[in-house]
Amino acid sequence: MENKMEKPQQGILILPKWLVKSPLEKPLSGYGMRILEDKIADIDRIESLKKNYPDDKVFNYPEQVL
Repeated sequence: MENKMEKPQQGILILPKWLVKSPLEKPLSGYGMRILEDKIADIDRIESLKKNYPDDKVFNYPEQVL
């Protein structure tokens, strides 16, 4: 039996200036999100997302709100 190590899936990091998680919460500065298989997989500080998912494709939107 072959032991195959699955390669982690590549996601997409969307990194705006401001992130709005909910209309009832204040916008977050310096936060972004990771998209994996058409779903939000993670929301965290931009530095953490880049560190935790170094192989993901990155879309920087430094003057945008998401």
